[in-house]
Amino acid sequence: MAKKKKNLRRWLFKYLAYFFGGILLFFCILYYSVVNGWIVSMPTEDILRQIQNPKASKVQAIDGAVIGSYYLQNRTSIDSAHLGQQVKNALVATEDARFFEHRGVDYISLVRVLVRSIIMSDRSGGGGSTITQQLAKNLFPRKKFGTFSLPVNKLKEIVIAKKLEKLYSKDQILLMYLNTVPFGEEVYGIEAASKRFYNKTNNKLDVHEAAVLVGLLKATTFYSPRLHPERAKTRRNVVLGQMLKYGYLSEASYEEEKSNPLLLDYHKESETQKLTSYVLKEIEEQSLAILNRLDTAYNLQTSGLVVHTTIQSGLQKKAEWAVQYHMKALQRLFDQHWPGNKLWNTYPELIQKSIEKTSHYEAFVNNKLEKNELETRINAKHEVVVFDWDQIKTKQLSSLDSVQYHMKMLQCGMVAMDHKNGAILAWVGGINGQFFPYDHVRSKRQVGSVFKPFVYASALEQGVSPCDFIKANQETYVVDNKEWTPGNSGGEYEGKYSMEGALANSVNTVSVKLLKEAGIDNTIRLVHAMGVNSSIPEVPSIALGTASISLLEMTRAYCAIANGGEKVTPTLILKIEDAQGNIIYEHQKVAKEKVLSDRTSGIIKEMMKSVVDEGTAQRLRHTYHLPNEIAGKTGTTQNNSDGWFMAVTPKMVVGTWVGGEYPQISFRSTALGQGANMALPIFANYMVQVNKDSQVKQWGWGVFAPLPSDWNKELNCQEFKEDFNFGNWVKNIFKKKEKEKRSAKESSGLSKKIKGLFKKKKKQ
Repeated sequence: MAKKKKNLRRWLFKYLAYFFGGILLFFCILYYSVVNGWIVSMPTEDILRQIQNPKASKVQAIDGAVIGSYYLQNRTSIDSAHLGQQVKNALVATEDARFFEHRGVDYISLVRVLVRSIIMSDRSGGGGSTITQQLAKNLFPRKKFGTFSLPVNKLKEIVIAKKLEKLYSKDQILLMYLNTVPFGEEVYGIEAASKRFYNKTNNKLDVHEAAVLVGLLKATTFYSPRLHPERAKTRRNVVLGQMLKYGYLSEASYEEEKSNPLLLDYHKESETQKLTSYVLKEIEEQSLAILNRLDTAYNLQTSGLVVHTTIQSGLQKKAEWAVQYHMKALQRLFDQHWPGNKLWNTYPELIQKSIEKTSHYEAFVNNKLEKNELETRINAKHEVVVFDWDQIKTKQLSSLDSVQYHMKMLQCGMVAMDHKNGAILAWVGGINGQFFPYDHVRSKRQVGSVFKPFVYASALEQGVSPCDFIKANQETYVVDNKEWTPGNSGGEYEGKYSMEGALANSVNTVSVKLLKEAGIDNTIRLVHAMGVNSSIPEVPSIALGTASISLLEMTRAYCAIANGGEKVTPTLILKIEDAQGNIIYEHQKVAKEKVLSDRTSGIIKEMMKSVVDEGTAQRLRHTYHLPNEIAGKTGTTQNNSDGWFMAVTPKMVVGTWVGGEYPQISFRSTALGQGANMALPIFANYMVQVNKDSQVKQWGWGVFAPLPSDWNKELNCQEFKEDFNFGNWVKNIFKKKEKEKRSAKESSGLSKKIKGLFKKKKKQ
């Protein structure tokens, strides 16, 4: 019996020896394979000596202002002289107390990790990595190797850490680590984090503030001082406790620092900067397309390029402010118009659309969730960060609540273009790029009455006279064997209108008749020639703007009306320079193409001035008191789903659209939902701000060239005729005389300016 026990012990010892020997051999082979780069690529000492952070590419406005940048990581690097001592002390005390004693690897912590994390499969034991190993991980991110991911990556970091300790001093390693470590919210490096959360440089941080940021490294979202202040405060006190434990703080200092409240001076991107993100995304896409065509490989995020754009920074800021100012007020009005769940109760189909937008619904469609489980998940409350015009908020909402909350937000798009050459001056694609990344400058929506100037232009090109009077009565048209009878918004169908009168008052019945006169095919061909690439259906209803066209296309097409009939190509990027200042791309001007006659573009522009002076856009004069020369057109689609305003000034065309994500998300009242109320105020506020700013006011001022006398005579007629009525007859006479006086005044003013120029030249 004793012999059997002895043999069993010998057998057990033998196989345990084999087992542990096998494990040791395995790790030796694994270590040797990692060191030699057989499993994972290892940086050479030369690469480690040349460590430098990627260079961000910056975007410049045409006036030289930097309006954005592209980078792998939002990082502001600093040198040793600007690294705060309190930050270093807090970091070492918390992350690696033996940092100044080891040579890159803390073997006591390493053994703990091997036993608990690998052998016992207990990940709660922590990483055990030194600051140097963490730096190695930040510089050379981990990769997946299946079951062996953890040991392979750990060994890789150990090897790199040892090399780093040979090449750099402890202070240099601390500096590199603090320049690269992530602090959450896409912020990398202590300097960027310090400016984000405290609006100061890191060497100006108080001890308790440094402790908050160092504590954040354990779990950047969980301990976020913005999202979870109580957790952040608890974690801060843990860091302060570590500083006390390792002699970086006295007992008295510890108690004092621990008693400080958690106060932030948070400085993230403003909401207007969130609006800049739309144009930056567009510039990024265009830049990448350009770089892909070049022979030399460049990386927009790391090559330190400079992208020069046509954006006027002053106009961009004014556009962003105007969008923010109006949309905030309009949303408040919309929420009052649709209180509580009234919108969803009125349109229950929107609830299904809301469900389909959740991530849980995708799992349900892919048979990964049962229906009852889907309902449970979409209705479960959890902490959600939501958009709000006053500040970003955290609320307890279900996934369904969150989607519906954001779906109820009205959206917008705005773009300003130099109509002479197509240069884009300002671009705002929505109300917030973080929460609503979809760009409404490029999205296609029904255009409503802003399509009508194209119909009128086509009619003029086909020989219709501006003073041909067209009856406003209703007519029925047959389309695909179905009857269609367009109506006017005011329900009035009496009398006859000239072109100018019909356009100023946006008379639908007249527009359809003009389309019939001009020819649907001719009109569509003209619109495409002016720069609209979207498909336009060959139906009479296009006269009322039933076609879906992007704001960018509409603005481009209006440029041909503004500049005398020449088609322009929208331009956003002028040139790109490499990090050394060499030009690697330069925009080539496109030959101009005449698509409208001078006469047609001039007459349409004159008609659109009446829209502003006495038509549907007259609140520009009466409410906003804009003295600038402006021609324009409002547009509203069915059920007030889309509000448009297209503005033409002597130097630019500005297009604005406002609407909901779905057509049902709209005002029920036309007074509230029309383009004159939803979109026009954005342009109006924009122009008010432009007029006030001496740096950009030149873009708002100027005069339209007067029409030649023979073209002006073509417009010299009443705007409206009806069965004889003495009062209307007198009114039209006065209107006619007023128009003649205004026309003479404009001509006289221009003549004086021209004479003045010659006088100045003579004096010289």
